[in-house]
Formats: sequence, C-alpha cells, structure tokens
Amino acid sequence: MSCTKSTLLRIALGTALVLGLAYVLVPEFRGWIAAAAPTLLALVCPLMMLVCMRGMHKGTASGTSPKAEAIEQTLVNGR
Repeated sequence: MSCTKSTLLRIALGTALVLGLAYVLVPEFRGWIAAAAPTLLALVCPLMMLVCMRGMHKGTASGTSPKAEAIEQTLVNGR
C-alpha cells in the first residue's frame, strides 16, 4: 500500500460510507455514531500514517530500506 493522497481519500470515503450505512441500518446507535463520526474521520490520517510507515519497512530483515540495501550492495560489489 502506498501512502498517497488518493489512498488516504479512499480510506476516508470508505470510513464515511461505513459510518453512513451503520447510521441507516442500526437506528439504536444513531446517537453514538453521530457523536463518534467526527473523531473517527479525524483519526483516519494518523492511522494511515502508521500503516504506511509499517508497510515501508516490511520485507527487510535489517530494518533498512530496499533502496539503501541496493546502494550498499553496489558499493560492496564495486559496480
């Protein structure tokens, strides 16, 4: 998953859609949903940042980025 504006927008729209559907389909919780919706939508940005940062470092055992590993390999091989 790449951390771009379009990804953030899709996640925010998906969250809004889920909240809208829950508001319509579960009338018992309309008060709670209406009260929690602004907070949940505001948390989309920081949560996406955490997910994207985790995704950037996944797949490397040493904790360095793949680009840094490629540069290091180039320096070791002398090419």
